[in-house]
Amino acid sequence: MIAFTVRVLPITSVVSINPLCCSPLCGDFDGDCLHGYIPQSVGARVELNELVALDRQLINGQSGTNLLSLCQDSLTAAYLLLEDGVRLNVYQMQQLQMLCDRKLTPPAIVKASSSNTSFWSGKQLFSILLPFKFDYAFPSNDVIVSDGELISCSEASGWIRDSENNIFQSLVEHFQGKTLDILHGAQ
Repeated sequence: MIAFTVRVLPITSVVSINPLCCSPLCGDFDGDCLHGYIPQSVGARVELNELVALDRQLINGQSGTNLLSLCQDSLTAAYLLLEDGVRLNVYQMQQLQMLCDRKLTPPAIVKASSSNTSFWSGKQLFSILLPFKFDYAFPSNDVIVSDGELISCSEASGWIRDSENNIFQSLVEHFQGKTLDILHGAQ
């Protein structure tokens, strides 16, 4: 059981769920049917919020694995973004940085000779998603994050997928409730 907070919009009777939240519901978009219940009393709402709210159960209590993880299209985007040679101009960075708490960092390439504009790397964009004072290492993929900045990573993606000791487990350990906001920004 997972308790969601909903926002009622003046549209047709359709329920939209962020794909990030579908994995614990075993939702794979093949016609699954989900049932929702609305708590009637204030006591029931408080109990649900304290016991089974999504931000309180980010780690599976039985196996210790992530309950949430990035969906396939976000994993593919992260993989492509972290490749060497990815360059983003100021307009692309501002658009992609919109959901992040951090400000834009100085560009990796101040003035490219071909276009006389500045460029940011994909690793810089990924670093903007991470909180300050966050340190993480995943030695098997040569991944190092120091003070919220992605220093190095290889082409392997085990550290961002739902694997043991991945980056999201480390975020949950260090930032508990804020991890859900970080995942939503990354999604």
